[in-house]
Amino acid sequence: MATSCNSLKWPAPTRNIKSRHAQMIAIGGTIGTGLFVGSGQALARGGPAFLLVAYCLISALVYGVVTAVAEIATFMPVSGCSMAYFATRYVSPSLGFALGWLYFYSFGIIVAYEITAANIVIDFWPNNVHIAVFITVMLVVIVGLNFCPVGICAETEFWFAGIKVVMIIGLLLLSFILMLGGGPSHDRLGFRYWNNPGAVKEYIVGGAGGRFTAFLWTMVYS
Repeated sequence: MATSCNSLKWPAPTRNIKSRHAQMIAIGGTIGTGLFVGSGQALARGGPAFLLVAYCLISALVYGVVTAVAEIATFMPVSGCSMAYFATRYVSPSLGFALGWLYFYSFGIIVAYEITAANIVIDFWPNNVHIAVFITVMLVVIVGLNFCPVGICAETEFWFAGIKVVMIIGLLLLSFILMLGGGPSHDRLGFRYWNNPGAVKEYIVGGAGGRFTAFLWTMVYS
């Protein structure tokens, strides 16, 4: 005799992610690789003024998206859903379909992107180790952690996110100290580079078109 799906007794899921895990994962998720790798390129290409404006605009955009998603998720909490479900429910199935595949693509390339960024940082210091060794080690660690139980994965993510928070705070403090002349040469930088070579730069072409191109480049890579 066939058993209906409603009569099956499925084990209740256990919540092994603690509050501190969720909070630190959320904080660490806001600190992207671009702050350590891409911000220097954007600063060199567009200048400090364009970088500041680009970060303000992108931050306002992200704030609007996050608050909208939080409001919808609070209004209609659905277990296991994503933004694709909300797009299907409130806009159209086509947008939800496209957003779902966009999520799949984004999470599909994120590992390769993070490993590439990590290798760029590692190559900053000369070494005799082949780059394939670092790639292999990172892949093994990432894949291995994803096969671990959720409690182990959350605890690892908690400490990794904590390292990111400490690093970004240390980077800000180091920048502030160097700006005030706390480096080995005791050279007080201040706003020297804001005046020379200038707050904005040109890219590809000269004039207003070059400044506009530099601003667009900074917007994309900031």
